[in-house]
Amino acid sequence: MRRRKELLAQQAAQNEFERAQHQVQLFENYLELLVSVHKDCSDPWRWDRIVVQPRPSEPQRSRAHEEAAQAAMLAYEPGFFARLFGGEKKRRLELESALHHARAHDAQLHEQQLAQYRSACESWEWFHLVAQGILARDPKAYRVALEHLVSLDEMEEQLGSSFTIRSIQREVAVLDCAVRGNELVPEEELSLGAKAKINHKKMAQGKYWALYQDHVCSCALRVGREVFALLPVERAFVNVGSTMVDSSTGHPTMTTFLAVHFLRTKLQSLNFERIDPSDAMKNFDHRMSFKKTSGFVGVEPMNGDEQFVSTG
Repeated sequence: MRRRKELLAQQAAQNEFERAQHQVQLFENYLELLVSVHKDCSDPWRWDRIVVQPRPSEPQRSRAHEEAAQAAMLAYEPGFFARLFGGEKKRRLELESALHHARAHDAQLHEQQLAQYRSACESWEWFHLVAQGILARDPKAYRVALEHLVSLDEMEEQLGSSFTIRSIQREVAVLDCAVRGNELVPEEELSLGAKAKINHKKMAQGKYWALYQDHVCSCALRVGREVFALLPVERAFVNVGSTMVDSSTGHPTMTTFLAVHFLRTKLQSLNFERIDPSDAMKNFDHRMSFKKTSGFVGVEPMNGDEQFVSTG
């Protein structure tokens, strides 16, 4: 009995340790997510391939189920007892009913295939037109693609970020990215202590603001990467900020923390697995005012008409 209690106590302690370990791991994973948004990106869109894809083929109506039912009818040969006790008539009625249902099933399948075909044609036509526009460097097609095809799911769903299009030209795209405020970074750190105890410690101001700065810069890098994966532009301006209360009016307003001008070749040359997001901004013309003890100060967003911009 004593041994059993000891084993139960050991198991309970192990379970508590694993629970605490899991909770701390989730916390560390969250911090990593904040500063690694830039590491993922969609594959480059091959619009030259999309534009030559053939139109979907219209499905041909199949009579497979009807033919199988007809074959069953032709193959049916009533036995002696079926003829003697009248089972033949009942069986033939069953086979005729099965034939009727088989025809209806074939018709239903064909309608479903036609619906899928019509949907596939609509999708093909949409992508075909967009591809033609993008290959022709049409800013209207750029806008459509950005509004419908940019993949920033984890930024939007997990981190509450979003983006809007400020302006688009043949070689330049300007986007605004809204991130959550500094409340995104937890004020406390979690660590695993002795006896499966989770230690809570106030996060140092320097680390707190460094995490938020890296998050803002990581989001900018990700948006820039997605733009270049989607569109054949050579430059992308990304303004990242958050909604803050304007002390002069008392109303919430969008404040830009980082405005950066990405060049395609320079951005694509970075090793995204190893860079520090904030340090990476040194590779590009940018505006950012940041203090390690108090965070960001608002800056003017970039509109694509800066002095160093050349669309030639």
